[in-house]
Amino acid sequence: MNSKLASAIFVMLVLLGTPVVHGTRLVMASATIHVRADGTIDPATAPILRSGSRYVLTGNITCDADGVVVETDNIVLDGAGYRLSGSGRGKGVNLAYRRNVTVERLGVMRFEVGINLYKSADITVSANSLADNEEGVKMRNSFNNTVIDNKVVGSSVSGIAASFADSDVIFGNHVTASGWSCITLISSSNITISENTLDDSHRGIHLLESNSSIVSENRIGQNSIEGIWLDTASRNIIVRNTVEENAYAIRLYQSSNNSIHSNNLLSNALQVYDVSWGCKACNPSLNQWVNSSILSGNYWSDYVERYPNATEGLKPDIWNTPYIIDENNRDECPLISPSGDLEPPLADAGPDVASVLGATVAFNGGKSTDDLAIRSYSWSLTDGEPQFLSGMQPSHTFSNIGDFEVVLNVSDYSGNWNTDGVVVRVRIITIQSPRNMTYHTGEVLLDLIGSPSFSWIGYSLDSQANVTVAENATLSELTLGLHNLTVYAHDATGNTWVSDPVYFSVDLKEAAPSLIEAAVIFVMVGVISGFALLYLKKLKKQQAKPAHTATLRRE
Repeated sequence: MNSKLASAIFVMLVLLGTPVVHGTRLVMASATIHVRADGTIDPATAPILRSGSRYVLTGNITCDADGVVVETDNIVLDGAGYRLSGSGRGKGVNLAYRRNVTVERLGVMRFEVGINLYKSADITVSANSLADNEEGVKMRNSFNNTVIDNKVVGSSVSGIAASFADSDVIFGNHVTASGWSCITLISSSNITISENTLDDSHRGIHLLESNSSIVSENRIGQNSIEGIWLDTASRNIIVRNTVEENAYAIRLYQSSNNSIHSNNLLSNALQVYDVSWGCKACNPSLNQWVNSSILSGNYWSDYVERYPNATEGLKPDIWNTPYIIDENNRDECPLISPSGDLEPPLADAGPDVASVLGATVAFNGGKSTDDLAIRSYSWSLTDGEPQFLSGMQPSHTFSNIGDFEVVLNVSDYSGNWNTDGVVVRVRIITIQSPRNMTYHTGEVLLDLIGSPSFSWIGYSLDSQANVTVAENATLSELTLGLHNLTVYAHDATGNTWVSDPVYFSVDLKEAAPSLIEAAVIFVMVGVISGFALLYLKKLKKQQAKPAHTATLRRE
């Protein structure tokens, strides 16, 4: 085929919206794919292979409305890692009035609802990736369903939502970047929400008019509003969750008779907020903050700051002073250490660093991890004298040459700790010449000072390839204008050092005199002019006198 014709066809396909995927079969389906009640696939050309009760995708699917509508029970729809893409309308997988259907290993993106359950039961939604839908998984008037081990990203409303639902399980999912809430329950009961990671959204969990549910062992963090919002919700159990770095850890609106204990509330802007505090017409929320059978309250990361004189209570793991929420709510058994935190963190100080004398070295302990949360980062080193730094990403300017071990100590809220070290090798690279100035010649001396331990040293002029230097040399045939020079060095073990760049310019015009030189010239001209004037005046006076002739005679 003519290359120009092939290019034109390709452009037309792109403009028409035809997907081009290398190495993957992809079908553009303007119509919805149905798995009919008799088990047949309609249309028969759809990239779905049936093997008994198992339906396996054999390629990516793009469609305009609903993606796949399941009209039969007792089957498995296996995405096999392929993707179902929509245009922002319809439902990716629609299960209405269905029983015992499993949807697994499927990517679903850009639908109003990724996977929709309506009046369905015994459905399993497992190991799917759902992205950029209004709602990732939606269960309405459904019961006894399981949503497990899914990745849900970028839902504009809710990642996983259940309304008028009962006895569903939402377990082990990672839901992030949701517009309203990661998980939302509306008028639902007996729902189990457990071991999910819910972060970087407006809310972690929103329980609206929902009762008798269990929210346990979830990691809820970095949400812009609430970690957990109990909104006219009652008789729920909120237990063993880690709620970290949210605006509100727990927000309450007319929600009472909930049991909230054994949670870790860490570094939230406000640990608890009851809407009734600012709303006189709102009923206050009255909840139980202690498991009385085991005398376990909650861990509050701001406890010591609020109660600096508290001591150990009757049990060795609780404080003797209650944590006061308001006049109606108090944690009588606040935990001294986070609940269930026996594992130490894993410190990671980052890779070794090669630096030059006088440069600032930035450290990064951000890859350190903990099973719950890291409380502090402490760094220690000796640069002439002991130095102590704090924070995840501190910095230090070294004033000595040598190899320095920097030790990171990471601790969690239970006092568990771990260390890791990083070696900073500080050497000297000094560029004596050229300097940051203008030269009036096309040849400039290259004068470098490097540490004796260097096995190789070179330079790059104007970001060009490195040039090896063994001794001072001359940069010749320099063009007019701005130049930059960076020096590189290696040692025998392969460590690399880089100098700060030097910027200089070349202007072959004769340099104008400096201010000092101009002042000296001005003074010298003035002195010479003064002497000249005096001489001329004296000469003029002598010429004005009458001439005398003397004759010496001898007799």
